[in-house]
Amino acid sequence: MKRTIIAIFFIFLSLLCLAEEKIVKIEIEGNKIISNATIISNIKVRANQSYNENIINEDIKSLMSLGYFDNVEVEKISTPQGIVVRFKLKEKPILKKITIKGARRINRKRIREVIGLKEGIFLDEVEVKDALLAVKDLYQKKGFAEAKVTYEIDIKKDTNEAHLKVIIDEKGVVKVKKIIIKGNETFSTKRIKKLMKIKEAWLFRKGIFKKEVLEDDIERIKDFYRKQGFSDVEVGSSWDTLDGKIFVTIKIKEGKRYYIGKVNIEGNREVSD
Repeated sequence: MKRTIIAIFFIFLSLLCLAEEKIVKIEIEGNKIISNATIISNIKVRANQSYNENIINEDIKSLMSLGYFDNVEVEKISTPQGIVVRFKLKEKPILKKITIKGARRINRKRIREVIGLKEGIFLDEVEVKDALLAVKDLYQKKGFAEAKVTYEIDIKKDTNEAHLKVIIDEKGVVKVKKIIIKGNETFSTKRIKKLMKIKEAWLFRKGIFKKEVLEDDIERIKDFYRKQGFSDVEVGSSWDTLDGKIFVTIKIKEGKRYYIGKVNIEGNREVSD
């Protein structure tokens, strides 16, 4: 009899523990734009299930991957009826407006195209930083090697709307002071420079530095070497700025030169010279 009572007690205790770990309710807070239905459709946890920490962690990852939230936290609340799972969300701000300041040499419409962000989307600062790098690259390609691109974000707390300000300091075009060629053992520096469209500034020659032109020059040098039998050639470039002038360095690894030997044709009985 005593053993039976003890067994019943442990069974009751086990059922009580299970009841305490059973999810009785799911709460969602902090979402102003994203609907509860969207959130529920992207999580696995449900009421009347047993509480499972692994599923909760998967749900957090799932919600973060949507790109709508800056932060997702889950609170586990124990009640006499069971577990209440509360999702605490922090939505990203909505990009309401983009302002471009300081752009004079490049059309603002072109800059907006490069930025690629549109009003009405959720603002992601990683995407903003990528956009600014693209704007800086655009300026470098147009000859503004020293251009600075920064940003400011103003957020209205009551509406969670963001105003993105892209601030550009163009600093003017930069001229090439000197082109340095390294590693050219077979061909002279003068010969290599003749292949290049970028030139050193001198008298009436402007010598404006443009990144995209330099990239084309690298390909021209590679093609030249390959035609001369250097099929393994490697060509790279770098540049430094000093007192507002650009010093361009071209680094060449010629590699081995290959020659085509004499070709003999045998067995041509039907085709005569």
